[in-house]
Amino acid sequence: MLSGEVTLENGTHTVYSVTVSELNDNNGVTALDIQGMSITSIKDKVVLTFFNKGTEVEQFTITHSTEHCSCGKLSWIIRFQDKTFMVRFANEKSVQECKDVLSELQKIEKRSKFRERTEESSATQYFQFYGYLSQQQNMLQDYVRTSTFQRAILDNHGDFQGKVVLDVGAGSGILSFFAVQAGAKHVYAVEAATWRTIA
Repeated sequence: MLSGEVTLENGTHTVYSVTVSELNDNNGVTALDIQGMSITSIKDKVVLTFFNKGTEVEQFTITHSTEHCSCGKLSWIIRFQDKTFMVRFANEKSVQECKDVLSELQKIEKRSKFRERTEESSATQYFQFYGYLSQQQNMLQDYVRTSTFQRAILDNHGDFQGKVVLDVGAGSGILSFFAVQAGAKHVYAVEAATWRTIA
């Protein structure tokens, strides 16, 4: 079988001469009766099809979150939900072409749940607002707010004693400090604001 590329209306369809093995959880490798693989790029996904003598054997959709990696110069490992395959190409050019298709797919923005429900400008304004040290100072000087958080954490010290605490959006780190006061074993304070390197 010859490798080749055909340009489609919505992407490219590339056929490769390959051998394919399925990897299982017990470190076992099973050679499959597959002689070719086609990769069809369609907008934000890639369809991978294994075939034998022109007949489709299996088809999978690759997205930006599909796990894959190189294995030596001619092989590529790709994992789908319940199956992992090792694909061995006939030459390095084919491996590189396949990597190029997948790297283009990786460029598609990985959208988190936060990004799906939040306008970019709104998120920028939010982080910018809380990124000002003066805003952090205002919150720390709000005695009722700060002391309520401290009291809640210290009154529930049993929930913190000897535990590992992750404070996401830590700001000034005051809640992390209260967690330490309550007996936390380790506290990780995570903050996205640009001033975090000062704290």
